Amino acid sequence: MKTTIALIAALAMTTPAYAQDEPTAEEWCAQIALMAESMMKARQGGVSLQTVLDIVAENMPSARDLVIAAWDEPRYSTPQIQQRIIGDFRDRAHLDCLRGNT
Repeated sequence: MKTTIALIAALAMTTPAYAQDEPTAEEWCAQIALMAESMMKARQGGVSLQTVLDIVAENMPSARDLVIAAWDEPRYSTPQIQQRIIGDFRDRAHLDCLRGNT
């Protein structure tokens, strides 16, 4: 439940309706990275794919591909490996965004 709330908060922060000015590419990509981190935390925490898809569909439909990418990754039981996977996924999403691949 805590992970689901964090995911909703991350999505709300990246929703354009909440922005007063257009974010720079760096700001936008930093938000994408936070969203990716929240999605992978949900994945590693055992939140169901459907739950996350429902949240994304309601709050930010354009993030669907990022959800699917998170669920393409295996789920690990060791906290240290989970943290590494979460960080790697976040950083990969950030790099992809900065390179213009999202």
